[in-house]
Amino acid sequence: MRLVLRINFRLNHLKKEAFLSIMKVRVSYIEGECKVFMRSFMKCLQANNNDNSKCRSQSKDYLSCRMDKNLMERETWKKLGYADLVKDGT
Repeated sequence: MRLVLRINFRLNHLKKEAFLSIMKVRVSYIEGECKVFMRSFMKCLQANNNDNSKCRSQSKDYLSCRMDKNLMERETWKKLGYADLVKDGT
């Protein structure tokens, strides 16, 4: 019984380690690809007391970068709430 528990614990531990390492790679990849836009958005939030309505253009630029790099599924700007920042809403 102890051997089975140890094996199960070890397998669960390895699964968690693998998952965490994959997530670290994904996060660092995302940061690397769109870091400039993400930092611009974060600085804007900081400068405006986290009022994201004042940082919509930076947020749109960041999302645009993510969609261009296939880091997120492409959506219309209208669906994402940015139709007023583009001419045709797409």
